[in-house]
Amino acid sequence: MLDVVFAFSGRVRPYNKYLAWELSEHPLPGADWQDGRLLRLVTGLLDGNEAAVGELFLEVERECRAYDQRSGQSVMSVVIEAWGEELQLLRGLHSPQVAG
Repeated sequence: MLDVVFAFSGRVRPYNKYLAWELSEHPLPGADWQDGRLLRLVTGLLDGNEAAVGELFLEVERECRAYDQRSGQSVMSVVIEAWGEELQLLRGLHSPQVAG
């Protein structure tokens, strides 16, 4: 997932132990990742926070679909849709009923 997020910014994902430093010294562009949001979501993901997993997935899915739209191809969308039932689970993790 981090590979995708960094690749969309034209960057190589840093090693995990350097992620916090990289994001503080060289933040990713765009309002969606400002103020430490990506690091907070990754930390939540590692802690098993379902809301963070769902929010992070929805953000990455949005970026993948925007990439497809810019490129005029459906490469990323096809991969995401192939996840089937798991896709609905990931999308549902961000719903207010499940988050807790």
